[in-house]
Amino acid sequence: DASSARAAAFGADSDPTGGLAGALPGAGAPAASGAADRGSEGETPGVLPAGTRLGPWLLGAPIGRGGMSVVYEARHADDGRAVALKVLRADTVAPSASARFRREILLGSRLAHPHLLPVLDADGEAGHPWLAMPRVFGGTLRARMRAERRLPVAEVLALGSALAGALAHVHE
Repeated sequence: DASSARAAAFGADSDPTGGLAGALPGAGAPAASGAADRGSEGETPGVLPAGTRLGPWLLGAPIGRGGMSVVYEARHADDGRAVALKVLRADTVAPSASARFRREILLGSRLAHPHLLPVLDADGEAGHPWLAMPRVFGGTLRARMRAERRLPVAEVLALGSALAGALAHVHE
């Protein structure tokens, strides 16, 4: 079935960005248009269908969604490398959104820190602008908090320190 094929192709974990998909910041083949952009019956508006090619990347299932973008599991068409591919939503038409996404690509490409996902590849000028980042496996902090309600103090302090270090690096 389709879910088994997806799991085999992309791995069983459904959140390769570790829960950061909605918060994360080469010329490609033309992206699919039409029904995917408008959202036909049974489809979510702004979400591109699996199999759509953006640059060298083939989209899998969506794994996260934010205000102006969708993150998909994706594989490189030539070598099969797996990434999380953040794509400006197909139903986002404001020029300011495209400019903001290009700025995110530019700034993200300049950052290197152990607690920030690097931009591996990007095309901010494509019909559907996109950026590729490593897949991160594991659950989300939100899911863990729902399951455990409270985390050990030492773990919360370590997480807070890591986040503060990443934010400091971004603002340097």
